[in-house]
Amino acid sequence: MKKISVIGLAGGVGVTTVVAQLSYALAAQRQPVLAMDLSSDNSLAGHLGLDLSESDGFASRILLGKDWKDANYRNPQLIDFIPFGCITREQEGNFNQWIEQRSDWLETELNALELPTGTTVVFDGSRLGTALQLQAACQSDQVIMVLDTGLSSLVRLRQVENKIRLFSSRTKVHALLNRFDSALRLDRDVLSVLRAECADLAIRVVLHRDEGLREAYAQRGDIFSRAPSSQAARDFLSLATWLTDPEPERITA
Repeated sequence: MKKISVIGLAGGVGVTTVVAQLSYALAAQRQPVLAMDLSSDNSLAGHLGLDLSESDGFASRILLGKDWKDANYRNPQLIDFIPFGCITREQEGNFNQWIEQRSDWLETELNALELPTGTTVVFDGSRLGTALQLQAACQSDQVIMVLDTGLSSLVRLRQVENKIRLFSSRTKVHALLNRFDSALRLDRDVLSVLRAECADLAIRVVLHRDEGLREAYAQRGDIFSRAPSSQAARDFLSLATWLTDPEPERITA
C-alpha cells in the first residue's frame, strides 16, 4: 500500500480537484486506488460521481456507532472512495476530539483493510488543520502541497513543510503548482521563484489552468473521458507517473 496526502497551502487552491483527477489518472494506468476524504466539506464524493445529496461517510458512521468501512463506494472507473460524511459543526468537534485520543487510528484501520496488492491511497487533507489530516500526512509516503500563483500560498510553503517534518522525518514532501497560465507574467514569476528558492520541493509537473476540469465536474465526470487530449489530462497523467516513479526527479535550480 502506498499513501499520498494532498494538502492545500491556502483555501481554494484546488486540493479536492487534484485528489479526484489524480485518482482518475492512477485508475487510467490500471492501478488500484482508494481515495479518502478527510475534510468535513465532504466534497470529494461529488467529484468521484456520488450523488450530491448523499450524506453517508466514515465520520458520520463513527459518530453513530456504526462500522465506518461500510461507507466505501466504488465508481464506474473502479475507484474505491470513502466520503467524510455530512455532520454538524458540533458533531465535527466531537469527532475531532475522538480522533485526538486515537493517534494511530488511521494507520491501524487502513492496515486492517483487505486492499488489492499495489493499492495507492490518496487522502484529501484539506489545509492540514485537524488531527486526522495530520495523521494522514505523517504516515503517507508522499505529501503534495498544492499552491496556486497567489503569494499567500508561496509564503506558507516552508511553514507547512516544517510542520510535517516535525512529526515525520521519513515522509517525502513535494510542492505542486496548480492553475498555472504561462500567458500571465505573474504566474511565470511565481513558477520561477518556486523553482529557484524551493528546488528541493518543486516537482517537474505543473498543472495548467484548464476550463475542461470545470466542465468535467459539472457533467459529473473525469477529464480523461470528457477531454482525453486536453492539457489537464496530460498534466494529471504526468503527475501520476511522476509519483509512482521509485526515484522521481526534482527540479534542478
